[in-house]
Amino acid sequence: MVDDVKLCRVNVEREPELAGLYRVASTPTLMLFEDGKRQRVSTGSRSEKDVLNFLGGPLYESLD
Repeated sequence: MVDDVKLCRVNVEREPELAGLYRVASTPTLMLFEDGKRQRVSTGSRSEKDVLNFLGGPLYESLD
């Protein structure tokens, strides 16, 4: 179970250096970090179900 989750939004037009650092080529891009390390990346528009599944499954399952 996850005790602490932080969601961040970055405007890549205003932060091109950050977008370059993480190689963001298209938007939207979702990145999941754990212990400061990027674990998963997803690009393109996604449904709520797909986003919750991307975040780890158990969170999604608990919402049903």
